[in-house]
Amino acid sequence: MGTGERVFAGPPWRVGDHELYATDVAAIILRTLADMIRARPAIPALDGVVVAHPQRFRNREKLATAQAVRMAGLSLAGLITEPDAAAWAYGLHAARAGDEGRGGSFMVFDFGGGTLDVTLMRRDAVLINTARGGLVDEAMLADALRKGALGGAGVDVLSLEPPVAGNPLLAPDIPNLIVTPHCAWGSRESRQRLVGQLAENVRGFFDGEPVRVVG
Repeated sequence: MGTGERVFAGPPWRVGDHELYATDVAAIILRTLADMIRARPAIPALDGVVVAHPQRFRNREKLATAQAVRMAGLSLAGLITEPDAAAWAYGLHAARAGDEGRGGSFMVFDFGGGTLDVTLMRRDAVLINTARGGLVDEAMLADALRKGALGGAGVDVLSLEPPVAGNPLLAPDIPNLIVTPHCAWGSRESRQRLVGQLAENVRGFFDGEPVRVVG
């Protein structure tokens, strides 16, 4: 899926008497697929859709994809990259079947759109985030831990700080998860390293040989 007139200006395609943007075409495809699913009585009603997109999509392409979902009259539950979707789907399938495959390494190749995307993951992997909370899709991480698609996680940061009620990672039923209050930097070793670097900076300045020069 690509861009549309409401997200990013671009030339439309003319089909008969109609001008269609990429988002229009994507919406038609999504609506048709949803109608096909709804026509099968054995499949439960759709609560929403998760759309996989190419790894290299920028923000405007992601916005256009979300727009196409809304244009199709569907509820967007989330966006995920195509190789991640394939890897996670394998993990969830294996989790339902039991522990077979846990601990193995799986490389998922995604061919398409003139690109090759690769995801490498282990089902017993442990995710550690001490950088920024926004780097992790918290709802998806919580779901993966509940379903056994990931071995565990430790996060020192959340998307909003101070933490707010309703954060997906603060739910009491998530297994194999440790959440710390943004204090991972404060170990004795890291504080001693900071003191040492400060002393080196001061010494280098007075010696006329500054270190860690920025800019």
